[in-house]
Amino acid sequence: MVEAGLTGINMSLDTLDPWQFQIMTRRKGFDAVKRSMDKIFELNRHGAGIKFKINCVVMRGVNDREIMSFVEMTREKDVEDKYPTLEKVPGHRNDTSKTWHIPGFAGKLGFITSMTHNFCGTCNRLRITSDGNLKVCLFGNAEVSLRDILRKSNCGEPIDEEAFEAMKRVGLDQSLGLLTADSAPGHLANQDELLHIIDHRTSQEKLTHVSESGSAHMVSISEKTVTSRVATAACTVRFSNTTAIKLIEENGMKKGDVLGVARVAGIMASKRTPDLIPLCHPIPISHVSIDLTLDPAGNTIDVKATVACDGKTGVEMEALTAASTAALTIYDMCKAVDKGMAIDGLRVILKDGGKSGRWEMP
Repeated sequence: MVEAGLTGINMSLDTLDPWQFQIMTRRKGFDAVKRSMDKIFELNRHGAGIKFKINCVVMRGVNDREIMSFVEMTREKDVEDKYPTLEKVPGHRNDTSKTWHIPGFAGKLGFITSMTHNFCGTCNRLRITSDGNLKVCLFGNAEVSLRDILRKSNCGEPIDEEAFEAMKRVGLDQSLGLLTADSAPGHLANQDELLHIIDHRTSQEKLTHVSESGSAHMVSISEKTVTSRVATAACTVRFSNTTAIKLIEENGMKKGDVLGVARVAGIMASKRTPDLIPLCHPIPISHVSIDLTLDPAGNTIDVKATVACDGKTGVEMEALTAASTAALTIYDMCKAVDKGMAIDGLRVILKDGGKSGRWEMP
């Protein structure tokens, strides 16, 4: 494999203890892993130049006691251990890990902080899966079928050895500046198509409330135009017995008019949304309606909140806040007679206005 061009190996290994390995992986096999590692080190001693990385997930109370054993491994062996950790350490702008080097040690130690200090704003990694899909982000589900795009160059058929060699020649010619769009339109078109799809998928995955550095921030709406906007959110309060529904219908709850109080609570909550959701903009709401529908047969109350405004951003969060608060108020006023209530199905069912126009849940 080295002769074929192998330059690096990444290995996932969470323990150096054979017994702990069997517990964590639910199978034997540490000896085989150890032999593979020793073979890599042996090849490197003979000048193979393989960049060897060990990825280790540290779990408190499980394998955290072995951190120093992995560190010690880097003393004489040119290996880079990588850990997801809670500690932020300095590193290169585009590195997914922050690397430490202990003076006098042959290897290095890296920390991957994706869960605590994400690097989405500077990540430049692409990954190819075993089934030919290009994955643009490990935190997203978007994949691009690299296999299908490549097969277009071979009339949709699987790439055989002859086609593969032709593609290699095209790549070499392109790197030497000998290729033009006229000389190999199929390959260049596929390349442009791939780049377009990757750009489209990554733009879809981008979170608007995350800055280029990966930190949360309020989205600027200063350049947006004022339009009429409306959103409707809904959820359902489910009772575990029939007592609460009967008392609500008869207005017999000790705390008073359940539906009336829930409506007022939902309306008031919609106006306080930016106080509750940190990155929401204060919006001049022009209308709020709370519809509460009792279903004695199903033992439920359907909650529907509609919010409207003339503004620069949508009112989905205001509608969701109104619906959820109305449902919570019903829960609070009925919990004395039904401790098994449940609130479920909170979602936006309609959104209209703004650049994206109208959307309704199917």
